Amino acid sequence: MRLPALQKVPALQPTELSAVTQRAVDELLREGESQNTLASYRSALRYWAAWYGIRYGSQIQLPVPTPCVLQFVVDHAERSTDKGLRSELPPEVDRALVEAGYKGKLGALAHNTLVHRIAVLSKAHQLRELKNPCHDPRVRELLSRTRKAYAKRGVLPQKRTHSPKTRCRPFWPPAMIRCAASATAPCCCLPGPVADAGAPRWPEPTCSF
Repeated sequence: MRLPALQKVPALQPTELSAVTQRAVDELLREGESQNTLASYRSALRYWAAWYGIRYGSQIQLPVPTPCVLQFVVDHAERSTDKGLRSELPPEVDRALVEAGYKGKLGALAHNTLVHRIAVLSKAHQLRELKNPCHDPRVRELLSRTRKAYAKRGVLPQKRTHSPKTRCRPFWPPAMIRCAASATAPCCCLPGPVADAGAPRWPEPTCSF
């Protein structure tokens, strides 16, 4: 079949997307995403930024090291000890996160919330094609055993049957990663505590991702 050659329309490369096409893909994906889902992404990324900033005293950057993810899990998941249920998040850090509005209440996160926040971090790495600490065997095994521990204590919610549409994880356009930490920030950012009369304050975020 003989096809006409169009002088004013450049031929595309089949193995890569042009900048115009990538922008169109991002816009379609963003338009089709629900506001509730976007809000949950922002909340999770802001929490990661705040927790990391207090715990490590520095700004979070991708890729996040695997030990950091393991620390996040033990900080927020309860385990059984001789003295009862315990997690590793220091009370002072817990209070600072609550008082700054990054955490709803004192204490360990619900299991579903913990899993969601790990999934959000994993997706951020996936979209930037970075080594993903959430895929590390140690992280996967810890999350698996944590779920079993919660199940033994009878604190996991009942399983629900999802349609294929709701079961699939949403895809984030790269532009979303840059603005997910805050509704007003231009990029995914990291707040950090600033001493003020003995209480932590949280300055305007600075770009990290």
